[in-house]
Amino acid sequence: MSRDLYVQVGLASVYSTAKLGIFVGYPEGSKGYKVFDNRTKTISIFRDVIFAEDQFEDGNQPCQAREAINKQIPATREEECSDIEDQSSTQPLRLQEDESQANHPEKSKQTVEANQNDSVGIRRSTRLKEYAMVAEVVAEEPTSYKEAQRSKEVAKWDEAMSKEIASIKENETWEEVRSLPEGANLVSSRWVYKAKLGPNGEITKYKARIVAKGYSQVYGVDYEETFAPVAKITSLRAILAWAASMDKEIEQMDVVTAFLNPKLEEDIYMELPDGVEASSKIVKLRKGLYGLKQSGRVWYLELHNHLTRMGFDRSHADHSVYSKITNGELMVIVVWVDDIIIITDKTSSMKNIKNQFRSKFKEQYHTYWGWK
Repeated sequence: MSRDLYVQVGLASVYSTAKLGIFVGYPEGSKGYKVFDNRTKTISIFRDVIFAEDQFEDGNQPCQAREAINKQIPATREEECSDIEDQSSTQPLRLQEDESQANHPEKSKQTVEANQNDSVGIRRSTRLKEYAMVAEVVAEEPTSYKEAQRSKEVAKWDEAMSKEIASIKENETWEEVRSLPEGANLVSSRWVYKAKLGPNGEITKYKARIVAKGYSQVYGVDYEETFAPVAKITSLRAILAWAASMDKEIEQMDVVTAFLNPKLEEDIYMELPDGVEASSKIVKLRKGLYGLKQSGRVWYLELHNHLTRMGFDRSHADHSVYSKITNGELMVIVVWVDDIIIITDKTSSMKNIKNQFRSKFKEQYHTYWGWK
């Protein structure tokens, strides 16, 4: 829809519980309509909306409300309100709340301040559209090797690719073969580029990954089981709350190139993507690789085996929570793929656990699900 829509309320007694506002877009992650309230200067989300296509309460109010919204957002260019009034496509709509929503408004709307960065602007508002476009531009992420070579950040992407190839060679992830064995399936691959953001939205790292195209694998030939558990959010919240109340030591670690560590049981042959210098374009994978259907599972089993060797027992309620008791001290480890949270009573126990991880995996401090 490209038309400005106006929320009209109070036209009849049956709509006495409705609210006055202007339709400004659609919310992300939920159903409904985003409506600007000119009186409270807020944007709310409603589900029950009735479009009144033929009535206005006040012919000047659409313009006045638009001005009120624009005051909350930095102007990117001059825009006259009279241009909005002259648009013949401007049409009203009416919003109705039923009795249950009137009594419990928190169930039917979520109020946010109008000065927040909103990715969906008012229709036909050049000012809001330009502002949303600027807010969405974070980093250029190429979709192919050729795009990366044409990118303005080509030096950073080349550096990221060099690190990826060096890591693969260090882990001995594959071995080159001259030709594809008869009857074997050839899995294709590609480069995937990602600019990682910090908790505050800043670019912290440029990453490049060689990713196998898992959809080209054949069940029973290239893979079988694929399931791998991760920690439940309820487990994480409960454990962190317990650790904080008991004044425990809490640290986090991130395993570097986790999926490149475990060995594969199947014989998988893969075609290398552009940008990888090798004597042969076909390799046999020795260890896991991003994109393989079983990568998550083989990494989980590798980590599980290492934790059990360290003396940790897996929880029956959550298979990504591990614990052990040594000399009366309870130590807990929570796993989300390659992000690990360690909880102990003593700093000496924390150092001992992290040293045992370092003996097997490379680790770095980052964030857990974007948390610090």
